[in-house]
Amino acid sequence: MKTRQRFSHAKGVHTQTSIHGLWSVPLAIYHSRAQPPLALDLSEMPLWAFIGLCSLCVLCGCSFAGSSEPLVWEEIASSESGWAAYESQDTPRLAVITTAEEIGAIQAGIMPDHIEQLVMTDFSAYTVIIVFQGRKPTTGYSVQIIEVRRVDTQIAVYAKFNSPPRSIPLGQIFTSPYCIVKIEKQPNGAGNYVLVSNGTPIP
Repeated sequence: MKTRQRFSHAKGVHTQTSIHGLWSVPLAIYHSRAQPPLALDLSEMPLWAFIGLCSLCVLCGCSFAGSSEPLVWEEIASSESGWAAYESQDTPRLAVITTAEEIGAIQAGIMPDHIEQLVMTDFSAYTVIIVFQGRKPTTGYSVQIIEVRRVDTQIAVYAKFNSPPRSIPLGQIFTSPYCIVKIEKQPNGAGNYVLVSNGTPIP
């Protein structure tokens, strides 16, 4: 059977067709346009998301090229009340304990039974991290640690600070909520700890 070749400019498909016109077989696709590589279009990103992304990367000292890994952590204790009488700061803060001798610096704001747990910690193998929510005017506040990550030589502690629901009765006393966790000692000089809440680093 004789055949003739035909090139369709409309679709850019080179076909081979029988002289009887009964069938056609696509052979190749010509002049195909190269697809652009997949990329992040920042022009379509909401402004609040772009600002949050930039703030986290800059203030945490991380970059797209930097290494980041989640760390295993264990909660030692938490308290919704704390010792508010010894807490003068109203905003959240971070305390890092690397030796047993450093416990005295935060002892006044920690419940006595939690101090006992800190004393029992093996500081040769672990580092203790305490996140304080700050002095609050009523009960019902609390702290949750969501994640701990190592970003290059920094340790980022991601925390959630909860406020009391409006539907429950509250005790009219000052409180100082906190959460205590421990992580394994980090090698290579990782000693800069950053507290992050709602995607924003807290100085």
